[in-house]
Amino acid sequence: MTKIVTAIAEYTGSVTPLQVPAWLPRLIVPYMTRTTTITMPLSNAKARAELDWRPQYSTVRDGLAHMFRQAA
Repeated sequence: MTKIVTAIAEYTGSVTPLQVPAWLPRLIVPYMTRTTTITMPLSNAKARAELDWRPQYSTVRDGLAHMFRQAA
């Protein structure tokens, strides 16, 4: 997530967002931290293997660059 936020900040000329240490939210609001930091390992391996699918953009940065070019 932080890579996406950082890339968006770069493309829009915004200041890079402040990064909060992971332990700080856990200390202050443990329940909210648990619900917002859930990770779900995802894979597109089955789509690649069975459907010969390939992503349109090789990286998040490439996809964001295209999106911002289209929006401009």
